[in-house]
Amino acid sequence: MKEESLVSLKEFNSFGVDSVANSMVLIENEQDLKQLDELIGTKKFLILGEGSNTLFSQDFDGIIIKIAIRGWEVKDENEEAVQLRVGAGENWHEFVLKSLDEGFQGLENLSLIPGSVGAAPIQNIGAYGVEVSNLIDSVEGFDLIGNGFKTLMSPECEFGYRSSIFKKELKDKFIVTRVNFKLNKKWGSLNTEYRSLSAFLKKNKMDDPDPRSLSEAVISIRNSKLPDPKKIGNAGSFFKNPIVDKERYKSLKEKFPMLEGFQQEDGSFKVFAGWLIQNLGWKGKKFGNAGVHSEQALVLVNLGGAKGQEIRELAMKLIQEVKKEYSIELEPEVRIV
Repeated sequence: MKEESLVSLKEFNSFGVDSVANSMVLIENEQDLKQLDELIGTKKFLILGEGSNTLFSQDFDGIIIKIAIRGWEVKDENEEAVQLRVGAGENWHEFVLKSLDEGFQGLENLSLIPGSVGAAPIQNIGAYGVEVSNLIDSVEGFDLIGNGFKTLMSPECEFGYRSSIFKKELKDKFIVTRVNFKLNKKWGSLNTEYRSLSAFLKKNKMDDPDPRSLSEAVISIRNSKLPDPKKIGNAGSFFKNPIVDKERYKSLKEKFPMLEGFQQEDGSFKVFAGWLIQNLGWKGKKFGNAGVHSEQALVLVNLGGAKGQEIRELAMKLIQEVKKEYSIELEPEVRIV
């Protein structure tokens, strides 16, 4: 186990905000976790992957537990499917590409999502009509309360829209160490129904894409809409898309005919938060060193030298304005520390 004191977090969050943590512990294998109880004691701590979904609004007066457990192995397979056991510290997009290189199908719609494999089940990441929960068999981790290792099967993870048991009952009580995925070996029908993805495929005359070409299409769309964190600090989509019932959606649609939404299986509607913000005229606006991205209103950016508090205040103002105009309360997808 490696520990450092007074660590700058600028390189450990995709917003690139310069906060400082009292100390950071690097966890590279499961055995390191057995020493945590003694190390942490009563101190404040934060579990961190790649920091692609975290905004540090101030210095962190505690210990950062940086998860860097790596590795990939085939746990089980047959002619039609394969189960992969992947370390929580692996980069998500690199894992997706490797799975495609091996001829496995299922993760293509989730290409280019920033972050680590361990963060995927916590957030239940999703994109272009696919959620990672549909591809997870189980999640392995370390129970900080019981001070032992535990495996949760997919139904036990209580997956929901950008949610899981790891963000609720097990928040700060469970450290994800490895994730077991179930993927197809025989390529079948792909999920191409999501509006922007379907339009891209049609425009580029990709009538029958394979998983690799579908992944490339997703990458192209994301690159055209979302800024590269290496060039401009951001965490991708800052807010969740709010879900409203059918009657509420109908009422909103009457008042705002151009409102964009997507009907769910239960009849409710997922309203695009980016549209709500853009319709208020906030797209491309700058507030000091923070701003709303000029190409995607759902993305808040560090324009250079922004403090985390600046970005947080911008987010809070957006929440207030959206609630005032639409009576909808936006919920941050990003973890604000």
